[in-house]
Amino acid sequence: MPLKHLHPQPEPRTARASSRKTIPGPRRILIRLLSACNLHCHYCWDHSSLTPGPALPAHMVDLNTVKNILDSAARWDTEKIILSGNGEPTLHPDFDAIVAYADKKRLALELLTNGTFPLKQLPLMARIKSISVNLSAANKNAYKRLQHPNAPHLFDNVITNLGTLARMHQKYRQPELHLVFIVTRPSYPHIPDILALAKNMGIPSVLFKRFSPTPATRSLSLTDMDHRHLTALINEQLLQSWPLTHNLGNFQPPLKKSSRVTHIACLAGWTELSVEADKRVGFCCCTTSDLYVGDLKTNSLEEIWYGSAAERLRNYCRSGINLKKHPRCRECPPYRYDKLSRHP
Repeated sequence: MPLKHLHPQPEPRTARASSRKTIPGPRRILIRLLSACNLHCHYCWDHSSLTPGPALPAHMVDLNTVKNILDSAARWDTEKIILSGNGEPTLHPDFDAIVAYADKKRLALELLTNGTFPLKQLPLMARIKSISVNLSAANKNAYKRLQHPNAPHLFDNVITNLGTLARMHQKYRQPELHLVFIVTRPSYPHIPDILALAKNMGIPSVLFKRFSPTPATRSLSLTDMDHRHLTALINEQLLQSWPLTHNLGNFQPPLKKSSRVTHIACLAGWTELSVEADKRVGFCCCTTSDLYVGDLKTNSLEEIWYGSAAERLRNYCRSGINLKKHPRCRECPPYRYDKLSRHP
């Protein structure tokens, strides 16, 4: 099925998806700077306190490699660089230098953080266009239960940083500031509390995200009864006038496993690149071992983007991703096209 039939109004990059012509560079590049984290959020894929076994292997993208990525992004006129991690990106020893180099290259940065960074880094945050702070607890007790059982004092750091960032946003309109709240069985009753916290602190946006479980964290998934309670709670909040933006009005559950949808067309291969902390490269943040298209230890980012492995994966995306083989794609809202997908 040609991809042009799967996307009603393709933008310039995705318009090339059905033409097989040379494509421009990615619109967005995600860089997972390192694998270390100072929290153990229950719902985390990598550092959940519910996950048994050893910690993730220590990986980090070194400063020179990051600079090479940013140089490629500048040549491609990439719209956004997302600094993230399999942990907390601000723990990278060269984080300040990375932000300064991106600023020198006039690249727009988005930071995904848990908000625990030290106060000395706050002036640096003014150079970042958008900051999303992962906070799924509105008070210290809930934070202790959900995000770090051994360091509840970090909640105070997060609140202090949020207050400063909110004042910066109100005065300078930068950085854009968002709270990110992961909706799990223990956290969803706190939705009104996180909205009230954002309102009181002058935070302009709250993004509610679906929880994607691992085998170790499946107990945090919402039950059918929880879904009913969540729907009622959302309807209550929609009746209120909040002086901020949120996405509760279109908060939807993922495709159920019983759905007849078997394949999903994906456009990530024409718009995205994702660099892991171990320097492997894929198209999106949910890349599995068979979906990587290269490694920065052996090739440059541009060689990978235009390489044969990337083209083979684009062909797979063009024909439709098999949800049985890649079930995590079922959870992905940006590139999910239910009405355009193939059925048996």
